[in-house]
Amino acid sequence: MKKKLRLAALLLCAMMVLACSVTALAAANVKVMKRTLKKTTETYAYQVSYPRTGVKAIDDELYDYAKDEIEEFIDDIENEYGADLSGLPEEARRSTLDISFKLYRRDENTVGFLFEEVTYFGGAAHPTTQYEAMNFDTRTGEEID
Repeated sequence: MKKKLRLAALLLCAMMVLACSVTALAAANVKVMKRTLKKTTETYAYQVSYPRTGVKAIDDELYDYAKDEIEEFIDDIENEYGADLSGLPEEARRSTLDISFKLYRRDENTVGFLFEEVTYFGGAAHPTTQYEAMNFDTRTGEEID
């Protein structure tokens, strides 16, 4: 009986180690693909690139980030930057939003991205640049603050 219990315990431990190894290996092998949302109108243009990882919770968060940035940009144009720009050349009238990203960390438990957001509001002297970092636990899909 003791032999059977030891064998069962050993087998259970081996299965747990294997499961953890497979999870860690899968996380380290998260594939990062680029997705882009873009649109051009008479008053604005945006090109927002964001990563897809194949991990649903992470992908949902990244997509929401991209959509939220676009919505905020359009809202800013419609509600805050309504000046008459008709005297300016066409390229100076159109507001633009460009977001790109870089993968800066990917290991067995974590994936991290750095976003660069360049915004130009029509009629401004120059664009502004902001950076946003997002890190995720690849085992749970949760964002790490």
